[in-house]
Amino acid sequence: MTTAAKRPTIRTLEDFLIRQAELLDRRNWDEWMELFADDGVYWMPLKEEQQDPENYPSIFFEDKALMTARVSRLRDTNAWGQQPVTRTVHLVGNVRLDGADARDGEIVVRSNFTMAEFRRDVLRHHAGTYTHHLRRVRGGFKIAMQRVDLINADGLHEYNLQVFF
Repeated sequence: MTTAAKRPTIRTLEDFLIRQAELLDRRNWDEWMELFADDGVYWMPLKEEQQDPENYPSIFFEDKALMTARVSRLRDTNAWGQQPVTRTVHLVGNVRLDGADARDGEIVVRSNFTMAEFRRDVLRHHAGTYTHHLRRVRGGFKIAMQRVDLINADGLHEYNLQVFF
């Protein structure tokens, strides 16, 4: 099989990213978490130029255990921060295949997103870029790393960022 034949189509990648967004918007945390590899990480750096999530401050740098803990807080009916529950709508676009690393088999996909978040009668808009490192698995992909670069990551935020982007 040639390298070109191994490359996923943009449509396949878009479908995966759109599915991820739908799961977040429906608060379907279990299925969303299943998209991540067992060693997968969710990372939101504080600065766009940041390349190291472990030695510099990040907004989020979570493995599956930390993501599971955050999901538990989001589900907790007594959690003040989710009274009322946050509602979101994600839009994903400009999906492009950035490359494939033959050494580890990961596919790098970049895309842009906007997310509207509504809570306590306040509508907030977020925007930025995603970088997904995807691993092929039978029937699709698993997320090895999802990097979320907010365009205003280093800005002031009126509320704590609680939901997944």
